Amino acid sequence: MEVPIIEPNVKVYVHLIRHAQTVTTSQKALKKAIRDPLLTLHGQNEALDLLHRFPHQQKLTHIITSPLRRTLQTTIIALEPAIRSGIRPIAMAELREVGNGPNSTGSEISLALRDWGELGDFIPSLMKELWDWYGLQLVKEGKDVHIAVVSHGVFLWKMTGEELGDYFGNAEFRTYGFRGEEDGLKENQKSWDLVEIQESLDRPHPSTSEEDLAKRALKREQANAMDVKNAGAGVLVTGHVEDAMILPDTAVLDPRLFL
Repeated sequence: MEVPIIEPNVKVYVHLIRHAQTVTTSQKALKKAIRDPLLTLHGQNEALDLLHRFPHQQKLTHIITSPLRRTLQTTIIALEPAIRSGIRPIAMAELREVGNGPNSTGSEISLALRDWGELGDFIPSLMKELWDWYGLQLVKEGKDVHIAVVSHGVFLWKMTGEELGDYFGNAEFRTYGFRGEEDGLKENQKSWDLVEIQESLDRPHPSTSEEDLAKRALKREQANAMDVKNAGAGVLVTGHVEDAMILPDTAVLDPRLFL
């Protein structure tokens, strides 16, 4: 495949995100027994915590996700602000989990999205490769491209060529750029190889235990309370105000969130 020429001042970032907890990631014995599992309540809270931790919501130009339900659900919760802004997620079969077991086999995409309201109308299932350069037009216009890819642990692990490196944790994200040819390529290296950027390398993945999720949710609640207090004193503030630990299942599927 021909790789487009990128101007030196234009950057393409790929944010790799692993889905949050499912019953099969919390109970390994069920991995071969459950077909296309949803997130657990704890997994929903992990995804909501990721919404607050992910700093690139307003920069995203593309969202690409595995069509399995746990990745679709993680995408809709964690990347809600980007979806609200008009970024339409694209479901790609190529990004599903590695393997043929029930846990790695998805529902038909139309069935998986049937209960997701109007959101399902604008998530087309495209059978094409990630490296088709969705952002080529933006690159031509001299704009940075930020692609979020929501997938599965083993797939992401192999995608980055880090079979001997660290495994992705639940709801973990890492940011990569393309290797490029500026410094010359060594044997077996390609200009489109993904290389984790320094900012991402320096950012530790926080614990997503129930206790730590609750602590971070409490801090956000306190910060929101302070924002409201400051607003009452005449200080203009904006924010995403919510109870981070109360997330009914129906709220995740409400299409009104994305109108």
